[in-house]
Amino acid sequence: MNKFRIDFITSLEKLKLQKTFVASKLDMTMPTLNSKVLNPEKLTLKDLSKLLELGFQIDIINILKEIKEKENGKNNKSSKIEKFVEQISTS
Repeated sequence: MNKFRIDFITSLEKLKLQKTFVASKLDMTMPTLNSKVLNPEKLTLKDLSKLLELGFQIDIINILKEIKEKENGKNNKSSKIEKFVEQISTS
């Protein structure tokens, strides 16, 4: 289970929201929401913005790190994501 999924479920419970409600607010189907929760690299900035508006506690740096890890699994080259994560982590 990825950290985003844990944070997502925790926020759902804390905010007393249903996943179907969240999916409708994000203008997506339940299967799409489930896929994005399992694979946070598929989240768009619009998705993240709407989740924040709903009151979700989101660790964006962690999402970027997960993207970096998956990207590193595909190739070992230094990526734009890796550089961005390093920049915001040290800020």
